Amino acid sequence: MKEKQEIEVQKCIGNDHNYEDFRKITDAKQFRKVNETLNESDWESVKIEMSRAPNYQFVFQFENSNIKSKAILHKVWVSSDKDIVQILKQDNQYTQLTNKDATALFDILIGK
Repeated sequence: MKEKQEIEVQKCIGNDHNYEDFRKITDAKQFRKVNETLNESDWESVKIEMSRAPNYQFVFQFENSNIKSKAILHKVWVSSDKDIVQILKQDNQYTQLTNKDATALFDILIGK
């Protein structure tokens, strides 16, 4: 049995860390691409404070009772030119994606 996988993306509204559901990624190919991009990124274990709220946040969701993983919140900051994407996972793991990976991830999570 193949489990249903999706990514739930929320968008920041206003400046108060308020988020609303923005989009769900259910396409298996896009799900894998996001997962691979994050797994291949150079993550640093740092405590970092950003000057503004994340533009987006997302979690991977698995619909399979055999998978016992907790949802890890990924907070995403996007530069004004959309060429730099910075991601912070809830366990103080930080990465900045390369231009190519940033563009691919942005297109999948946010859309054009």
